[in-house]
Amino acid sequence: MCLCLWLGLAAAGSADAQMFYPAGPYTHPESQLVFPDSLGGIPRVSAYDYEPQNPGLGVSIKYAIETPRIFADVYVFKQGLLRIPEGVDDPAVQRMFDSAVADIHTMGAVGRYADVILIATDSITLGESPGARRALRARFAYTLAEGPVYSHVYALAVHNHFVKLRFTYRKDQGEEAVRLLAGFLEGLGAVVGPNLQ
Repeated sequence: MCLCLWLGLAAAGSADAQMFYPAGPYTHPESQLVFPDSLGGIPRVSAYDYEPQNPGLGVSIKYAIETPRIFADVYVFKQGLLRIPEGVDDPAVQRMFDSAVADIHTMGAVGRYADVILIATDSITLGESPGARRALRARFAYTLAEGPVYSHVYALAVHNHFVKLRFTYRKDQGEEAVRLLAGFLEGLGAVVGPNLQ
C-alpha cells in the first residue's frame, strides 16, 4: 500500500480541515510550540487547521515515512477550554486521553479497524533529557486493509493546550519502527520542552 493511502487512513475525518504545508519549522501561533520539518528522522509531510470549521479542534501536524511504513499525527488543541493545567495529572487531560482511546475502539466498532486490542495504558517520559515531561500512553494492536499494525496514543498538556500523538506502524516492521519511535518521542519532548513545575 502506498504512503498516500496510509496518509488517507490517518487523516480520516480531515475533510473539514484546511491542509497546509509549512516551509521550515512550523510555530503553532497560540501555543508557540515549534514543530521541525523532521522528528526523530521522520519527515513532516503536511499539516491541517481544523479551527475555521471546528473551533477548539486546533491543528494537526503529520509526519510519515514509507520504509518502515509509519505515520505520526501530532494534535494541538484546546477543546474550547480556557485553562488547561500543565502535565498529565489534571482530570481534563485524563478525559482527553480517555476520549482518544475510545475513538480507536469506535473505529473498530464501525469496521474501519479490525481485531482492536488495547494492549496496555501507562505513562512515560518523553525522552531522557533532564526534566523531560511525562505523557499518558495507550498501546493498541489492530488490523488495517494491508495487515496488522501497532498504534500508540500519547497525551499531555503544555502551554495551555492539549498535545496528542498517534504513532502507527506495521507489526512486521516493528523493530525498526520502535527505534524511530524512540527518536520521535525524544524529538517531541524537545518540542514541548522541560517540565518547569
